[in-house]
Amino acid sequence: MRSLPLLVDLVSSFALHAGASSQLLVNLSEIDGPGGSRTLQEDVVRGVNAADCAAPGSTTLTFNLNSVGTSELQVWRGGAGSSCELATARSGDMVECDELPAQTPDDDGTFSMTLAELLTGTTPSASLCDAGGQPQGDAMRIFVFNRDGALGSNEDIGASEFARLEVIIDASPPSAPEVSPTSASGATSVRLAWTGIGETNISYQVYFDPDTLGCAGSGLTPGQVPPASFSPLFTTGVMAASASVDPTNQLGLEVDEERLVYVAALDNARNVGELSEGVCVRRVPTLGYCDTLAQMAEAGMDVETCPDGCAAGAAGPGAASSLLFAGLALLSSRRRRGLR
Repeated sequence: MRSLPLLVDLVSSFALHAGASSQLLVNLSEIDGPGGSRTLQEDVVRGVNAADCAAPGSTTLTFNLNSVGTSELQVWRGGAGSSCELATARSGDMVECDELPAQTPDDDGTFSMTLAELLTGTTPSASLCDAGGQPQGDAMRIFVFNRDGALGSNEDIGASEFARLEVIIDASPPSAPEVSPTSASGATSVRLAWTGIGETNISYQVYFDPDTLGCAGSGLTPGQVPPASFSPLFTTGVMAASASVDPTNQLGLEVDEERLVYVAALDNARNVGELSEGVCVRRVPTLGYCDTLAQMAEAGMDVETCPDGCAAGAAGPGAASSLLFAGLALLSSRRRRGLR
């Protein structure tokens, strides 16, 4: 999905004033769940993904406070654009925020909440983990009030007493790329090509089933997200549209064996997308020097006979044989022109 940062969206009026020492600042420092352990900011900003949403009780988000001596924090959640600091957003006919479990910071100024706790409530933002949201993810806005005890039903919270931040929830895996062609062969390298899914910051992963030979089927299914038991063969760079695989060393194929290979998109939140159609990859023999000469002779080219001691079928690099073929063809053409 398209990259959207986790916005540490502190209200503009939070700017420190002279003599004010109780300014509340909060940021998200870690996400730990089935979607991975993320502590670097470049990973944290990607937010929560589909794997985390599938197990919200096992996904923990850790927040850091700058405030010292705060005994209890009230935490509220709303959707993008919500203003939970206003009483009208927390009660009455226009409720858009849910109250979450109160938190007591640790001595180091941190507190942690599970994703299940953060999604407590009945307002629309409580269902942000349901798949089918925006392709780039949806924003969950967290409000932290530096207040002990219950809030008055008509009480607005002053700017110096709360902080807010947004966490992106991206629970929708990318769609499947379209591969073309769906069959390929080679001796040492086979090129896979596909049409990108049209979103930014997308990488691609290549999969195959090591337990299944042939192209009649495999343990992977086009149009479905690969099971967690399958690891990708490799991951491409961002926005790649092709990649090469080695039939021998990467796919484990013998000559004339074949195997299905699939491509899946990987979005910015680390959601693995649906698998493409399978590409049937076949390993073919590597042409040797004498094989190349024989093919040229069959094509009607004027070439030398195979040197003594050089047996047809001798191994040689496929790319080198192709260059040899082209070079000998050029030489043969020049010889023919010289004979005219």
